[in-house]
Amino acid sequence: MAVACGCASTEKGTLLHPNHPEYSIDLGNPDIIENLEKGRLKIWYIAKGTRSEGLHGEIEGIDISPEKGMTLQTEAGTLIYAGSWDERTQLFSMSGWLPADSKDIYPSWKHIQSR
Repeated sequence: MAVACGCASTEKGTLLHPNHPEYSIDLGNPDIIENLEKGRLKIWYIAKGTRSEGLHGEIEGIDISPEKGMTLQTEAGTLIYAGSWDERTQLFSMSGWLPADSKDIYPSWKHIQSR
């Protein structure tokens, strides 16, 4: 299965934050999964529920070489590539593929309340 994220994972399927290695995401346990016509969008919260909360998204099933700022039209709406995991500078940074309009999922308490 292709993963279009522009990131490197550890052997355990965990991504360590490049500037804050005490924070990580478990690639096997995304917070949000959105089925797309030709794949799935997976989104993780970093430092969930804190003032430093950030987002990271990956698309599975679509083979694409993303560049920062690139957009992708899907039936779920427009996605934008916010840069690779390794380009993250702050915990609250955004990386990977995310909805162009993320107001319904960011911050995390908005997503939880909208369910």
